[in-house]
Amino acid sequence: MKTNTLAFFTFFFTPPL
Repeated sequence: MKTNTLAFFTFFFTPPL
């Protein structure tokens, strides 16, 4: 579940382009 959390945080922190 660590990879999922990381991806989620990365997507949440980075604005959609």
